[in-house]
Amino acid sequence: MKCPYCSTELSGVYFSTICSKCGKSLHTCLTCKFYLKGAHYDCKEDVDEFIADKGRNNFCSYFSLTDKMLDEKNSSGSSANKTNTSAEELFNKFFT
Repeated sequence: MKCPYCSTELSGVYFSTICSKCGKSLHTCLTCKFYLKGAHYDCKEDVDEFIADKGRNNFCSYFSLTDKMLDEKNSSGSSANKTNTSAEELFNKFFT
């Protein structure tokens, strides 16, 4: 099992696991093999609870660490920042 951000070998992933090399939280939606943006609650599994911050540790019982490598653009804050920037640019285009 490896960290999907930096490939550091891991002994296991639990709720509070953080990679010792890159410092990323690992028990998150973004690092789960069932994460699928656009699916119901962005998950391939039939989850009952919406998790707003996909990059924060959560208690999801379906969690299984992905075997795919992720990069910085997949971290939770960057897509939100990009959306906010785009919205501000659009607002400024029409109202300033």
